[in-house]
Amino acid sequence: MLIAWIFFGIVKPATLTHFIAFVMALIMALSVSFLLGYLVSLVAFWFMNHFALSWTLSGFITIFSGTFLPIWFFPDSWVAVANMLPFQYMGYIPAAIYLGHFSVSELWLVLAGGAGWIIGLLILVQWLWTKAVRRLVVQGG
Repeated sequence: MLIAWIFFGIVKPATLTHFIAFVMALIMALSVSFLLGYLVSLVAFWFMNHFALSWTLSGFITIFSGTFLPIWFFPDSWVAVANMLPFQYMGYIPAAIYLGHFSVSELWLVLAGGAGWIIGLLILVQWLWTKAVRRLVVQGG
């Protein structure tokens, strides 16, 4: 970050409200990232190898998080798909908030959507965890 700041400079956040929302979005990004990785790991409990699951998740994150190509460059049909998935909360949303792409009134709706994804993923991983624990058999002593 220091090298990027020295050679390219750093754009300041649009407003103080945007910066606070950006910090909240970063926390959400970490939460969504952890929960998606945890979900893949729990699904992998039923398989011998989780390489394909992890690789697929990485591909979806690369495409739909907006880190490889910002979502505003996508065609409308891809934007609709990206808006239905949680991946944009891992890259595009925090960056767009920082740059002031959302108005102050839209910020809270966007953050509420991220909170909804976190709650939904928490419920899903908790359900899978209870299924995995019931299936687990430990032998030996």
